[in-house]
This record gives sequence, structure tokens and C-alpha cells, in this order.
Amino acid sequence: MAVAADTVGARAESPELARRYANVRAAMAEHSLDALVVAGSEYSGFEGAVTYLTGFQIVHRYAYAVVPADGEPFVVFPSEAQYVGEHGTALVEQRFDPHPGAAIATHAKDVGWKRIGVYGLDYVMTVRDYRPLEGFDVVPFDVEFETLGFVALALGSGYGGDDWNHGKWMGEGWVDRVSYDLTDPELAARIPFGMLDHVARGTINGSVGYGLFEHTNVGRHSPSGFADFSSVAP
Repeated sequence: MAVAADTVGARAESPELARRYANVRAAMAEHSLDALVVAGSEYSGFEGAVTYLTGFQIVHRYAYAVVPADGEPFVVFPSEAQYVGEHGTALVEQRFDPHPGAAIATHAKDVGWKRIGVYGLDYVMTVRDYRPLEGFDVVPFDVEFETLGFVALALGSGYGGDDWNHGKWMGEGWVDRVSYDLTDPELAARIPFGMLDHVARGTINGSVGYGLFEHTNVGRHSPSGFADFSSVAP
């Protein structure tokens, strides 16, 4: 086992958490991973992935959730931070170490891991924590997205109207369309508060999926030309 500065035991695993681990391990099996390291940081993002797999919400610094193909998951924190978040919310074993990457590498050697996936490898994991893993077969597990086009939404598609809205089941195979008169003063007032939906293709180690990204801006963002809450796209 890794030598850590301190550990806090796991709580009883919830059925929902067990379901999530089953899905993650199915994806790991497709790529022959011995373990998956999920990096999350308050500063650079992906912290929601750590919460999803551990129940812990990062408030300060960063953390690594570790999901073995066979064995109990755990989460590793940098021990130089006295407070990373509300540690009582974590549902897995918590480990604190001065060098989280080295602690993960030591544990990996002890249990015989060879092929390790890392989610957040390009965006979150620190160089200090990556270097101890260089002796393993490290597999990038980030999802790469390519936008394929977009549509502007303000009405329809579940945004307003009396017929349906997001989450309402309309029956299998249901298809519909609506038309709006955008010169109608009552509708025109809502146009500035629309958003963009981008059709996107996601790829992770050769596996491909499709979905939507939804984008909106609220308030000032000078680089994009938004001066205040009422600004619209240039």
C-alpha cells in the first residue's frame, strides 16, 4: 500500500455510486485499464468528475479519484492543504500525501497495475504528479469534442410554449415542429436571452459519441464583446 501522511476510512457505498463505478469499469475494460485516475481542480476544472466518483466536493486545491478495475476506489489529496473541501461528504477512503502522484504510483506498483488511464491528463494533472507515473502505460482518458454546427435557441426545443418542455415524455418516436413570429413584440423581447446549441462529436480512445453543447453568456465578458447583462452576440 502507498505510504500516505494520513487516511480517512470509506463510508458505506451507495447504490448510485455502485452504478457509476460499474459504468466506469465497463469503459475501462474496453481499453484494458488496470485503474483510472480522475483529476479534478478548483482552478482548472473537472472537479465535478471527482464529486461524481467520490461524493467529495473540491473547494480548495485539487484531488485525484482512483478507481481500480478490481479493488476499492479511493481519493488522494495533497497534504500541504489543511482544507480541500468538506471531507465528511466523501464516500470513499481519503488519503493525504505530500506527493499525490508518487503515492498513486507506489500503490500501483504494490498491486501490480501496468496500464493506467488518466482523465484530466492534459488539463488538470500537475507535472509533479504525472512524472511518477511515467514508468506505467499511461492512457489519456479525456474526451475530445469537435463541434459540427450550431443552432440559436430562444423558443422551441423545450424553451417556452405550452405543448412540452425539457424532461416531459411525449411518447416513443415523437417528432414535432413549431414556428414563431419573431416580429411579435412579446416574443422579440425574449430573443436576446437565447443561447446556442452546438452539435458535437466526442471521441475517447477511438470510441465515438454524439450530443449537444449548450452555450449562453450572462453578464459582462469583455473579450467576447459583452458589456453588460443586456448585451447580445456581436
